[in-house]
Amino acid sequence: MSTVVCIGVGTVGRAWAVVFARAGSDVRLYDAIDGEAARTDYDWTPEQIAAAHAEPAAPLPIDSIADRQAWRDRQILALRQLKQKQSF
Repeated sequence: MSTVVCIGVGTVGRAWAVVFARAGSDVRLYDAIDGEAARTDYDWTPEQIAAAHAEPAAPLPIDSIADRQAWRDRQILALRQLKQKQSF
């Protein structure tokens, strides 16, 4: 099992922690505000925690990976072209 460290556990950091925990990683959370200790008492109800554990990440079907990669590559290319136009 891999260990993932989330530094900063606000809304986004906690979301990443859930993603990695669902994928089976051992997750460590660290956050410091003005030198105080990390806050670990987030307002998650027992029902929310149970729901997060009960919803395993659905594996992507192998046959859709190529389509997803092609879409991603088109988006990256379009963004690069837009940035090049803006730099002139």
